[in-house]
Amino acid sequence: MLRPKNILFLFAFFMMQISWVYAGGWPQHKGGYFIKLSEWWIASDQHFDAEGHIRPNIVNYGYYATSVYTEVGVGNRWTAILNFPFINYTYTQHPTNLMKQSIWKTGDAVLGLKYALTYQDPIAIGVTLSVALPFGYNENEALLTGHGAFSEMLRMDVSQSFNAHSWINIYSAFCHRSQGYADEFHYGIEGGLTLSNEKLTFIARLEGLKALGKDENAVHVNPQSLFSNFKEYLSISPEIIYHVNEEWGVTLGAGFAMVGKNIFANPTFTVGVFNRFQKKEES
Repeated sequence: MLRPKNILFLFAFFMMQISWVYAGGWPQHKGGYFIKLSEWWIASDQHFDAEGHIRPNIVNYGYYATSVYTEVGVGNRWTAILNFPFINYTYTQHPTNLMKQSIWKTGDAVLGLKYALTYQDPIAIGVTLSVALPFGYNENEALLTGHGAFSEMLRMDVSQSFNAHSWINIYSAFCHRSQGYADEFHYGIEGGLTLSNEKLTFIARLEGLKALGKDENAVHVNPQSLFSNFKEYLSISPEIIYHVNEEWGVTLGAGFAMVGKNIFANPTFTVGVFNRFQKKEES
């Protein structure tokens, strides 16, 4: 049973694969955009094993990803999406002799296209098809910045705005993966609240990932890696947004994994700055 001190942060990659759709079921109107530059990092000395128990790492591990995320309205129902961790620093360090290995590389990019089935009604429904491109380094099992495999994800978001200051979004997604990686089912719910002064927004997310298929004789299973096969988790991840003005803002995120398998089990953190332009819909 996990103790409170072991209810740990987990918002990983996905950042690239799970919660990278900023606007839920709503599209960016044609000519509008959202762009965010963020930093995400983890320093790990323990992990969830294949049975969900927390175990110490053989070596300490660190990972820092600098990413750009962009949404561009290419039509009133169509939104193009790019998420690219263009600078990644990762290292391993032995806990006793302190010998260290490290690399600087790019990470896997994600391209997506979202279509708004409905968006002017009280409930907005969006469908997103995305493709992960294996631009990351995948030659050293201990120092990876990508999976080394293509994957495709189909995601549906169902969103509702209750007033000008609050909303809720529910999503589910299926991810097909190649090169021996297990297909995955993603799901989650998030809610947001903007204070009346319109300077602070609070977001809370509950997100889960379930690996599909059987893991007997599976390849790429390494619990002491961000890019392990057959990883699973259920996590809580709050986020705070400070709106400098209508176009600029900064974000600070944290979260906590309640359960996990084949994934690191240590706090991670993310900070970012964004710019957006919300062009009015053409009549």
